[in-house]
Amino acid sequence: MAIMNRGAFPVLTTRAGLKKVYFMEYAAHQELWSKLLSTETSSRGFEDYVKVSGLGRMTQLGESEGIFYDRAVEGTRITRGHAMFGLGFQISRVMFDDDQYGIMKRMSEALARSVKYEQEVRAFAVFNDAQSGSTFTGFDALALLHNSHTLTNSASTVDNRIQADLSVSSLEAAIDLFATVTDESNMEIAVNPRVLAVPAQNRWLAAQLLDSQFDPESANNATNPLHDVGLSWFASPFISDTDSWFVLADKGQHDLHFTWRLKPETDSDEDFDTKGLKFSAIQRFSVGWQDFRGVVGSMGV
Repeated sequence: MAIMNRGAFPVLTTRAGLKKVYFMEYAAHQELWSKLLSTETSSRGFEDYVKVSGLGRMTQLGESEGIFYDRAVEGTRITRGHAMFGLGFQISRVMFDDDQYGIMKRMSEALARSVKYEQEVRAFAVFNDAQSGSTFTGFDALALLHNSHTLTNSASTVDNRIQADLSVSSLEAAIDLFATVTDESNMEIAVNPRVLAVPAQNRWLAAQLLDSQFDPESANNATNPLHDVGLSWFASPFISDTDSWFVLADKGQHDLHFTWRLKPETDSDEDFDTKGLKFSAIQRFSVGWQDFRGVVGSMGV
């Protein structure tokens, strides 16, 4: 078990008058995951989800012909458990007392950063896994982005995957897919695109596509039809595939969610024998989705 002692920090304890000690110089990102994912809470160790279809279309009746009685269909069940995450550090009493620059007293800041960083990485995994489906799959046992999502009450399929890099034409195609999304009985439903989510490296392209009144791919001052669609854009350094991009509906109209089982808790104690100091933090949550609707995207080409 690692303990921070004087042997590991000879400069901090013996060299008074240093010009500067570099520690936690750079600000962490403000919380990003909650901008895109719905936030939920749980009082159980796991959550169960199941999909039930609606009814199909009405049938035309002939004179004296009886009504056709349809039925809803129950789909597969998904069970998702909440994982526990923890981290701590220990400081010898001598190291804590002899630290000339107060770095040991600020180690709790580093612990807090680790807590927040874990949330971001885990939350944005739903985007990084969107095509492979190695970690997350939905009710149809397919990845988030797929060209043929299956339905519980219809033989038809639904497409929410674009196989192209981000551009005017591919973004228009994604918006068109929103207009054709259907329910489990293959009837069109209203799910509206609201935000374009991109990796940090693509923020400039996102701004060109959505913020300009003129077509960014034309030199003739042609009108940019995307400008009036009402899409905002959002960039995150935690989306790892630099070619990927995603169009999302409003939170509540898509199923990407972050569920708290235990919000971050910190603790500290003094070792009775050595008088060393111990600090720890834990948190418990799950991230996932079950229904693909409200998300259209691409991992690029």
